[in-house]
Amino acid sequence: MPDNAIVLLDDQNHTYVSPGCATKENKDYRQARASEAQKLNYEPEKKCADAGGFRQEQRSMSGNFLVRLGMLPPLPSRWNPDGTWNW
Repeated sequence: MPDNAIVLLDDQNHTYVSPGCATKENKDYRQARASEAQKLNYEPEKKCADAGGFRQEQRSMSGNFLVRLGMLPPLPSRWNPDGTWNW
């Protein structure tokens, strides 16, 4: 996850979630950048992390090889350049 990715901070539990995970919870979150969460030593919320809320999908080794050969396009980034999320 890039430093400028938008995350939602749970200041009470000192954790953060991705916007996609936050819709499942009914908590008061504060929007921030991933870099701020790291500076505050907040941890990713376990359920969100386990659900893949912070990871970029990856291709298999053979898929990566085909991308390098130009036979497959690279997977689109999960994050836009401004830190917003591509779902």
